[in-house]
This record gives sequence, structure tokens and C-alpha cells, in this order.
Amino acid sequence: MRKSFIIEKLKRSEQYDMKDNEIHEEYEMYYLVEGKRHYFINGTSYTVHPGDLVFIPSYALHKTSDPGVHHHERVLIQFHPSFLMGGSAADEHALSVFRQPYPLLHLDPSQQSVLEPLLELMIKEVQRREPDSRLMLQALLVQLLLTARRWGAEQSAKQLKETPLAKQKVTDIVHYLKEHYAEPLSLEQVANHFYMSPYYLCRMFKKSTGFHFTDYVHMIRIHESQRRLLTSKDSVLDIALQVGFKSLSHFQQVFKKYTKLTPRQYRKSTQA
Repeated sequence: MRKSFIIEKLKRSEQYDMKDNEIHEEYEMYYLVEGKRHYFINGTSYTVHPGDLVFIPSYALHKTSDPGVHHHERVLIQFHPSFLMGGSAADEHALSVFRQPYPLLHLDPSQQSVLEPLLELMIKEVQRREPDSRLMLQALLVQLLLTARRWGAEQSAKQLKETPLAKQKVTDIVHYLKEHYAEPLSLEQVANHFYMSPYYLCRMFKKSTGFHFTDYVHMIRIHESQRRLLTSKDSVLDIALQVGFKSLSHFQQVFKKYTKLTPRQYRKSTQA
């Protein structure tokens, strides 16, 4: 089982790309201290600069990659929904920062001077391991989320920019895949739907998202299957067919590739 709260500060000087595409129940925040990164979230690619704070919702498809600037330092926070104090209205208000239209905040120096001490306090509290450390971390996390929510509201108007044509096309394709994941989805069929060649779609999709077309379709289907494994009593075979896989063996193979567990192990682990 994962820990309910993790904070990690890490500095790298070598090239680094995430090998595995991530999907998980935990919420995630990523703060870049130095360097430059590409961040892909739910069909859109963002360039992250120092002072940027990124919000990754629960079960969002995401991946970071190297834009050619190898040196970078970042702080990563990951927490399970149950970590907050009990699903109250106040918790939901704090978590609403993850539902903003734009998942990346560009913090000015004054905002950075507020955020960075909060992060340092969290890191020290994790290291202290006092009896009341969980309560202290919950309070600091809620303070961070509510503060970031205010910053996001202030910045939202500035971040509504026109999407370039190619990015908009990829966004349209991603929406189409999410709506039709249960149907047969071949590269050729989707390319025909959007009046482009399979080669061009494949190349444009990989360049914009960092994912191959087939991998992305698999991730959407696995994401939906995780939700159904948690919220329904349907059999693993039924769920495999419901999310678009033609055979149980193929579903189990792909599910284990992305989650490191079989579907039955995943369902059992979440019920523990």
C-alpha cells in the first residue's frame, strides 16, 4: 500500500524522463525550484519553469519529460484523498484547486516566498515523526491548497489564451478517445474521423502529448477499469469488455503493465 502522504525534494543533473505513464488515486503537486520540464496532463502538454506549481488530479494521466535542460530541482507532494481530515465541506473546498481549468500556476516572487517555507515546514515535519505530525501536515496541506486556490482564481483570467491549432486538434482527439474508449479504436479509424493520415496523427499526437496513440488508448481504458473495479461488483471479464478490451488475457496484460498489479490484486488492495 502507498503512504497516505509523501513529500520529496529532489535535484537531478542528468537527463531524466519518466519511464512509466502514471495513473493513481492520489492527488499530486509538483513545484519546480530550478530548471525546466515538460509536463503532460490529460491530453495537454505544459512547459514548467522555476516558480511554477502544477496540480495533478486523482486518476489523471500524467508524465514529465526532459526538454533539453537536464539540471532541475523539484518538490513533489502526493497524498491520498483520505489524508485530509474526513471529507468535510472544507476539505472539498481545499481540493477544488485540482479542478481549475488550468493546472499550472506561475508564481511571482512574493508568492514563491510564501510557498517555499510551507514546503520546508512539511519536509521537516515528515522527518520529525512526532505523534502530532499527521495533524500538523494536514493543517499545512490545507493552508497550501487554500492559498493556491486564491492564487489560481487571480491568475485564471490571464491564462485563458488561444490554443494553437495543432494542440487544439490533439485536444479534440483526446476528448474523442475519452468518449469512445469502449468502442474499437484503431489509429486508422480515428485518423479517418479527423480527416488526416494515420502517419500524421501518430506523429502529431506523440509530439504534443509524449504518448504513442495506442498507449494512450490503453491508459484511458485502464483508468476507467480502475474506477469500475473500485465502484462496482462486476466481474473482471465484464469490466474488460465494458472498457473496450476484446479478451480477458489482453486486459490483464495491459492492466499489469500500467499498475504493476493484476485487476483482482488491485481490487483487493483497495479494499484492505
